[in-house]
Amino acid sequence: MEKVMVSEVIVSYEKFNVIPVQHAFQNMWHFSIYIAVAYLVAVYAAERIVQKKRDTKWLLAFWNLGLAIFSLWGAYNVTWLLIEDLLTVGFNRTVCWKDYYVNRKPLAYWLYLFCLSKLPELFDTAFIILRKAPLQILHTYHHASVLVFSWHILAYGPGASYWYAAMNYMVHGIMYTYFCLRAIKIKIPEFLAKCITSLQSVQMLVGFTVNFYSIYKKLQGEECGNTYAHSAVAIFLYFSYFVLFLRFAQQRYSKPKAKTQ
Repeated sequence: MEKVMVSEVIVSYEKFNVIPVQHAFQNMWHFSIYIAVAYLVAVYAAERIVQKKRDTKWLLAFWNLGLAIFSLWGAYNVTWLLIEDLLTVGFNRTVCWKDYYVNRKPLAYWLYLFCLSKLPELFDTAFIILRKAPLQILHTYHHASVLVFSWHILAYGPGASYWYAAMNYMVHGIMYTYFCLRAIKIKIPEFLAKCITSLQSVQMLVGFTVNFYSIYKKLQGEECGNTYAHSAVAIFLYFSYFVLFLRFAQQRYSKPKAKTQ
């Protein structure tokens, strides 16, 4: 395993070149596994240690605002471009073209930022712990597994990752905006919260679908820029997220029916 310098991993747009960054992450993506394990140990230990509820209103609002702005700008640079590509080159190319980003520096850079952002997003959990809110398996499992999956994507650049980033930027832009408004006690109609949860579930179904499509094309003998192993892992993860989001929606929004006499 080659030694990787920080300057090879954290680079500005001006110095960014996708090939050296990929090479660096091929040598270090596995560190995300160690980080994910440390994260899970730390958050469940902290949940037991922190006894007093803390007021994080404004810090939480600014945190969510920052993530909302980042995600919305990412959606402008990735999601909008995916929509344009769907209209011009078609669905098959957006899923199967492995080098869709190599000669498109702005797109490649925002895909790079998407994968890197999964590390700071782990700190979402700190606010849950400090506010003594319930720490759900959906949250911790999702954050830990997405970090590992995203860094592996950054190392090998499968074609379907165009879809992952595009969907995630859009959904997170809406979601973190909602969280920001809720943090400063702006009342949001419940149907909007339900819409966000539904959008998250749809995101999982789309991720599930594009990977099944990739496997289908490969079984037909056509080239599609995703390995069987990658698609299988992606299908498992997206399906598990979908089940957990459904469970979350049921617990949060399903009201018990009144008993009849």
